[in-house]
Amino acid sequence: MTEPLLGNFTGDTLILSGDVPLLRSMTVKRLLQLHRREGNACTLISCEFADPSDYGRVIRGASGEVAAIVEHKDASPQQLQLKEINSGIYLVQTPALFLALKTLKKDNKQGEYYLTDIVQHFVSRGLRVGRLKVKDPLEIAGVNSLAELETLEREYKKRNH
Repeated sequence: MTEPLLGNFTGDTLILSGDVPLLRSMTVKRLLQLHRREGNACTLISCEFADPSDYGRVIRGASGEVAAIVEHKDASPQQLQLKEINSGIYLVQTPALFLALKTLKKDNKQGEYYLTDIVQHFVSRGLRVGRLKVKDPLEIAGVNSLAELETLEREYKKRNH
């Protein structure tokens, strides 16, 4: 939808989740610095969760590099044991992003286009995918229920008073 507007843009595109209220601007700045310093096609934010249920997992290669993101519903039992999750927050070189988006397919258990599949696209083409791992799981926690909203609202008030 944005390609007609951004198709000639050669900078980076920041993809944020609208349901992550505790994300700090300093973390986004660190993401941008890492992305540019490493010359990544894509850089994502990850975190270790004690209970990573319902989150996509970061799959690592032999050298510890990001190899793929596997959504929870598509993950194998072994992959579900992984604790490092994908936050859904990315910084991507815009031209590479538009090329990757054209390759997305709905061949998964939910029959949906997964933005996370851009990671595998970049890796398969030898493009670098980096990650910024944050320590605070609440900073990148999403709101998917009233209970989660209440928890993050309490945390927000604690952090801002």
